[in-house]
Amino acid sequence: MLKKIFNLKTIFPLLIIVIAILVPLGILETIGIKEGKLIVALIGFLALNNLIERVVILQKIEEKVSNIDLMNNSNGVFKSFDKGLPDINNFINGNKEIILGGFSLHRTITTYENVFRDAIVNKKVKISFCLLNPDINSPGLIVAAKRSLNFSTPDALTSNILSSINKIESIYNNLPINRKKYMKLYLLDFTPPYSIISIDGSEDYGIIFSEVYSLKVSPIDSPGFVLRKANLKWYSYFYNQAKELIKNGVEYTFAQQEK
Repeated sequence: MLKKIFNLKTIFPLLIIVIAILVPLGILETIGIKEGKLIVALIGFLALNNLIERVVILQKIEEKVSNIDLMNNSNGVFKSFDKGLPDINNFINGNKEIILGGFSLHRTITTYENVFRDAIVNKKVKISFCLLNPDINSPGLIVAAKRSLNFSTPDALTSNILSSINKIESIYNNLPINRKKYMKLYLLDFTPPYSIISIDGSEDYGIIFSEVYSLKVSPIDSPGFVLRKANLKWYSYFYNQAKELIKNGVEYTFAQQEK
């Protein structure tokens, strides 16, 4: 925008022509403009234009370097969460919505169950969990078990999911009655291709963490990635996918326990 407005290099020759016409006619002196001051002013405008062009170029370079930084690391576009899950607690600060989706999310729920509860109680954060349907005959669970390294049978994966559901129910049951509406659980009859955690996905400061579900690979060895809305076009795609988990899941009914 700045470059378009102040592109004086384009109009500078036209100004010289206009001045060349006006000076002999004495029009500039008539309106009180001296030639010396006019030349100094034109040089100043030209210098300003050069400065603005430099700023525009530097902004473009900074954007390209930022994109290169995202790509140019030892793991390529992927990150490894082998040293533990990302500390999402650092990003839960006055947020509105968190969507979590995956097979069982057992590590995530176990690690952050107190964080989730505090976010709902103290900050009214809306949290939606999307897990595989633990029914041993669920198509999604059967396929996921075939892909899993640690839970390679439907029975084993079902037990893992039920453990997660029990933890989620525990969080729900320990919420004040006026906070229970902020927590939802959805069960999936299809196999999601990755786990996903979307924190305030609709906001400019939103962030998404994801791990790819690999074939017969431990979760700690699976590739992951982080997306921010501000600099990646794929952010909207994955945020919409997180919302699709909710739309295509079946809402779980919690046992009503007043507190």
